[in-house]
Amino acid sequence: MKRLGFLAAAVLLSPAALYADFNGTYVGLGFGTTQGNIEFEGDLGTGDFDFNDGTAISLFAGQNVSSGELVYGYELGYSSISDMFVPGAFGDDDELEDIFDLRGRLGYAVDDLLVYGALGYSFVNYVEPGVSDYSISGLSIGAGAELHLDGGFFVGGDYTMRMLEGDADDEDIDVDVTSSDVSTLAIRVGYSF
Repeated sequence: MKRLGFLAAAVLLSPAALYADFNGTYVGLGFGTTQGNIEFEGDLGTGDFDFNDGTAISLFAGQNVSSGELVYGYELGYSSISDMFVPGAFGDDDELEDIFDLRGRLGYAVDDLLVYGALGYSFVNYVEPGVSDYSISGLSIGAGAELHLDGGFFVGGDYTMRMLEGDADDEDIDVDVTSSDVSTLAIRVGYSF
């Protein structure tokens, strides 16, 4: 009986009992808001403009590896952006269309909760009809949390800020995007297997 009590105590106090198993591949969907600005320099002059707040629908997939409470891994994401344009400046038909994110994540697990920071690189497509498309890219930083539920499902929130720059795709125009900060704040649901 004494051994059984010792074994039960060892199981209850073992590290595995203190946090969920976050190892494995995961996929999910997100929905959120977007904000940002863009600064141009070149043939068409110089300007600094705020984007209209938009919305983002995203798909993401990644891999987690856990070592005790420490969880690390990588994530790939795609976001389709709506209603993110410079109001009044370019006929309201310019648009930030797509975001592709590649990032590493490092987090800490407590029970079924994972809190993480992220660092990566983002690629964004900005379209200004009649002028040019712009390929802009740069560093991204973020933070978030995920609550793991029964059956491999999880829900969470994520904030990511992207610091971007780039050039017009049309070689006949000398216009640079010298700075563009684009952020997303999203609610995410996913499945880990």
